[in-house]
Amino acid sequence: MKPKIPKWVLLILVVAFGIIVVPIVWLAIGDYHYFRLGPAARAERASLIVYAVVKHDTSPATFVIREVWKDERKSHAALIGTQIYAPVVPNDQVPDAVIVFYEKRLWDSHHLDARSFAFVSNGQIEGFSGVMTLEQYKKACGL
Repeated sequence: MKPKIPKWVLLILVVAFGIIVVPIVWLAIGDYHYFRLGPAARAERASLIVYAVVKHDTSPATFVIREVWKDERKSHAALIGTQIYAPVVPNDQVPDAVIVFYEKRLWDSHHLDARSFAFVSNGQIEGFSGVMTLEQYKKACGL
């Protein structure tokens, strides 16, 4: 005779599964759609957008903030000259520059995460919107 599992145990397992798996799937789907967004949608969602150029004498690739395109932070601390790291560099090639879109965390609105990157090589940005110059991309962001 098979031991019978109480209904409350099954309920707890189903709820635990939902608490663990559903948010993971939700975030994965959200990330996929986020990276398909165009420059204007990314800029609208971002609280901070910076343009940083590569610092060639470092490994891994380090970037130095040259311009701040958008800043909705309350502190408005100076960012020009700050070094940042791009965690993902395309095709193992170091680009000339990177545009970083920072967004507030859902659970901590005081902290910003680097949510998206646009890499600049030879003055051009290649993405889902095609190839654009830096000025065209900035204009496409609505900045």
